[in-house]
Amino acid sequence: MVFGTIISSPRRSLSLDKALTLARFYLENARETTDSEFFLVLCRDTEVSISQAKRAAWRTTNQNERNRIATMYFKLGSLLSSKEYHSEGRAFHKKAKKWG
Repeated sequence: MVFGTIISSPRRSLSLDKALTLARFYLENARETTDSEFFLVLCRDTEVSISQAKRAAWRTTNQNERNRIATMYFKLGSLLSSKEYHSEGRAFHKKAKKWG
């Protein structure tokens, strides 16, 4: 092991912008992969990053921030639906409506 210990993830401390940037990164890579296992892992990582963004914006009244979260949920739902994961896609579309 290079570092001698496992490095803990700083994900919990990410700002809204950074969490959404990370979610976008995972989503773009999920869109590009042809491997179904990678696809599902990347979609899960997208969801986790969006959840981090939600925590960062939990009590926000800023509609723009809420819309950005909703957009990411919608994009994730659309990608899942396009790959025949229709029920999962619908679930993320519902979350998008809640946040938008």
